[in-house]
Amino acid sequence: MKLRGLKYKLLLQIMPVVTVIFLACIGYIIFSLRQQAIEDNEKLAFSYVEEVANEVKARMNEDIGLSRAIANAAAVYKDSLGIVRENFIKGMLSGVVEGEDSYHSAWLSIELSHFEPTWNLPYGRKRYTFYHQGPPAIDSANLKGDLRGSSYLRLKQEKREEVNDPYYYTKYSDAGDERNDVLGTSICAPVLINGEFGGVGGVDISLEHFQYVSDFKPFDQSQIFLISNNGTFVSHPNQELIGKKLDEMISPEIVDRHELDAKISHGQSFMVDTEIAKDGELYLLAFAPIELGNSYYPWTIGIIVPRDVILKDVNNSLLRSLLIAIFGIAIIAFVLWKISDNITKPLNKVNALIKEIAQGDIDLSKKVPNPTDDEVGEISLSANALIDDLNNKVEFAKSIGSGNLDMEHETAGEQDILGKSLIAMRESLKESKIDDERRSWVNRGLAKFTEILRLNEGEMEEFYIKVVSEMVKYIGVNQAGLFVINNDEEDNTYLELVAAYAYERRKFIEKRVDLDEGLVGQCYKEKQRISLTELPADYIHITSGLGIAPPTHVFLVPIRLEEDVLGVMEFASFEVVPEYKIEFVEKLAESLASTISTLKTNQRTRILLEQSQQQSEELRAQEEEMRQNMEEMEATQEEMKRTQKLVEQNQMLMEVILNQAGDSVLVFDKHYSIVLINDVLKARYKGTQFEMGVGDNLLEKLGSHKDMWQKHYEKVLGGQQLQFTIKSQLKDSENFRFYFMSPIRDTHGEVRYVSVITRDANIDQYSNVLTQEQFESL
Repeated sequence: MKLRGLKYKLLLQIMPVVTVIFLACIGYIIFSLRQQAIEDNEKLAFSYVEEVANEVKARMNEDIGLSRAIANAAAVYKDSLGIVRENFIKGMLSGVVEGEDSYHSAWLSIELSHFEPTWNLPYGRKRYTFYHQGPPAIDSANLKGDLRGSSYLRLKQEKREEVNDPYYYTKYSDAGDERNDVLGTSICAPVLINGEFGGVGGVDISLEHFQYVSDFKPFDQSQIFLISNNGTFVSHPNQELIGKKLDEMISPEIVDRHELDAKISHGQSFMVDTEIAKDGELYLLAFAPIELGNSYYPWTIGIIVPRDVILKDVNNSLLRSLLIAIFGIAIIAFVLWKISDNITKPLNKVNALIKEIAQGDIDLSKKVPNPTDDEVGEISLSANALIDDLNNKVEFAKSIGSGNLDMEHETAGEQDILGKSLIAMRESLKESKIDDERRSWVNRGLAKFTEILRLNEGEMEEFYIKVVSEMVKYIGVNQAGLFVINNDEEDNTYLELVAAYAYERRKFIEKRVDLDEGLVGQCYKEKQRISLTELPADYIHITSGLGIAPPTHVFLVPIRLEEDVLGVMEFASFEVVPEYKIEFVEKLAESLASTISTLKTNQRTRILLEQSQQQSEELRAQEEEMRQNMEEMEATQEEMKRTQKLVEQNQMLMEVILNQAGDSVLVFDKHYSIVLINDVLKARYKGTQFEMGVGDNLLEKLGSHKDMWQKHYEKVLGGQQLQFTIKSQLKDSENFRFYFMSPIRDTHGEVRYVSVITRDANIDQYSNVLTQEQFESL
């Protein structure tokens, strides 16, 4: 009974000490990992909005580049003749709206003071607007002064590109249509002439194409949205909020408290923790600006994530760690129970030592010296071994608590449950640490390459080389190549090696890869990554200081922008690349695709500008030729005036003859459009259903008689002459009319017009009067 009491006493003294040490180590590790996981999730949320912001920026910059091209082209034609400039502007704007369904209209406003030599006022402009649906509009504005507070005056003062705040308009061009059912914006670029403001060019687009932004959902219950500079929602998962202000989603008090409107309008990147409604739930708000050309008014991508969602995975990990700790304590308790049960059996001479061990005193200096060879000695040896083992486990636990997870620990034997549990706990923490290091590696890489992609102001070749070299260093491979689609020639599209790292000379020289050639072409067509560890003997080799050898692992990743593949990245390594690094390359490829698309768009814009400048030079040469022609034309103007006077006299005589002869005369063209009708025929039909004039369609004026007369007209248009007498009834009177129809041919003998001459029939013609049936069968 005494020994059993000793066992319980030993447990009560040892367990609190071991538990406190164990929980202190586990608590420190869990708290550190939890804080790091929260910070990583916040950075991940911000990296998502930056990634989406870069994609939207790339799309918007395409439209800004087009507006810039319109403005630059107008500046190039400043000194051209009015008719030349007019035709160029009309052709340019109509070509823009006809080639792209997403453009509602393309327009250009030019200052009269720069384009019209006779206009000397600092205001007044001419506007050209071409719609995707509907006729164009050309008019003048601000002839009495620029309107204060107007966006045009702001653009005139700032001389910068701008994307206007969203507004509603109708998708139809009819000015009377007031449905205003489309949310859109105007993308403007100033026309600069020697640094002075000369007008504005741009396009009007529908913003419904940016609704895809809100389809991203990086976190459960998260919402990504696009906001204009004035705080208007352009895209949002809740369709009812589109077109409304930020305080429609977040209470005005919270907007004012965090100065959200001011930060968005100034294009700041920031994160805040706050509640958005009266339910008291906390949310993480992260905002990343979208720089639009050189505009002062950036737009913003935002994300809102409930704090509970961010903490969910962290809390789950914390719960697992606590369960492991509780399980470890239970194992320790069980092992101590077994140890104490075994300690109570030896003789009372070792009770003092056992009591000290049970109380947690495991000082090595208190080991039993010189144990005997009997059973008591065996107990003493066991007590000494227990002291050694517990000291090792304490040191091992302290090492784990300090973050050193590489310390080795040997179990006391196959039954050492505590040692195995501590080792299992260390391995579990190692795996967690490896996962955290990988996530941290991915996040650092995304941040690093996002910055590289954002600062792509150099030449395309330098940019490609920098991306490839940095990726090789960061991923840790031996060789890499970047292939970009080359579609400069319509019938000659291929993949071009634009940058390479450590490629052997033969491979590097082959810069062109056809779309159906090799693994690169296969990756381009399938739009999926390819990973190989067994390669053809002659595929590629890696060159190093030790010689040339084939790689162990080759993988290729497509560079995709939505469903379009813009290129392929190829990597080779002597070692197998881990899956998480390949997934990182795939994520990076999406951002790289957006940047490549922007670079190629800018390059095309520069080429178009150079072509426009070349055309301008050609037009100047044509203008000089036109001036010489005008001098020759002046010499013939007097002769033309004399000829014109003679024509006017002949025209007057012809009209007198036509109107005084008494016959009814009508002339129409091949489309039945009336080109001549004399006063006699006009007077005859006046007040009847057949009343007609020049420009009218003859068949439409005949009403129910259309089919009967059309077949006779077609015969005359075919080259026949018809003459007949029929009975005519008009204005409640009947008489007989003689008809003479004759084709009128041009100098090539082709029938261009038909003349119809009618008069009242004389008695001699009555015998030839046709009946209705005869007339129809004529």
